[in-house]
Amino acid sequence: MLVWYGLRARALGAWWATQTPHPVDNPLLRLDGVERLATALGLVARYVGLTIFPVTLSADYSGGTIPTEAGLLRPLPLAGLAILLGCVALAAAGLLPAIRGSATPTSDARRVRAFAATLFVAPYLVIGNVFVPIGTIFAERLLYLPSAGLCLLGGALLGTLALDYPAFPNWSSDQRIRYGGLILVLLVAAFAVRTYGRALTWQDDRTVFAAVASSHPECPRAWVILGNQDVDAGRLAQGLDALFRSVG
Repeated sequence: MLVWYGLRARALGAWWATQTPHPVDNPLLRLDGVERLATALGLVARYVGLTIFPVTLSADYSGGTIPTEAGLLRPLPLAGLAILLGCVALAAAGLLPAIRGSATPTSDARRVRAFAATLFVAPYLVIGNVFVPIGTIFAERLLYLPSAGLCLLGGALLGTLALDYPAFPNWSSDQRIRYGGLILVLLVAAFAVRTYGRALTWQDDRTVFAAVASSHPECPRAWVILGNQDVDAGRLAQGLDALFRSVG
């Protein structure tokens, strides 16, 4: 532990270095009260949506890329709140009987769901800007650990639906497992194709931020980087146009 702290201090230049978020990177700093909470809750739904349907991925979400939510009674904040409360409920359902020393044993499926929900919600509350603002409003890299909980939870819930709740009365348990396996193979193939296509954008700064500007034209950092590259390459008119786009 002391070695780790020593290496951290050497890298950061201080023993207790703290991060000072910038409003461009985290626009939540400019919001107060209901708007700030609603926008932060909406991020939960955005993260889960990108995990399930990773279509409009981006290397940067600075500036006005994430729209502000005006109130709690809007679709994304309500969905985010429901996801967090659902995960807390699943975690409590699996953990509280063990804490209380209940004589009724908790099923393996319930314990798996509780662990998966905890694996998602516990690290998410660190990076989700719900309680404490961090250095960025939204970043896919922050979801690495919470996404493990989401994937495990999704598998547990699908397994429960497939085996315990016969949605297709004419299908036997073996048939549900067989067709479920086929669906899983198709999903893995689709995600593999998406991963390959996304990897092609990570060739250099130009391809990365051109992809950002294409998927999220509201992102100012993308236009700044592209504009500076154009200016440096002698494409002055194109570079100035990109720089002007970065400010509105």
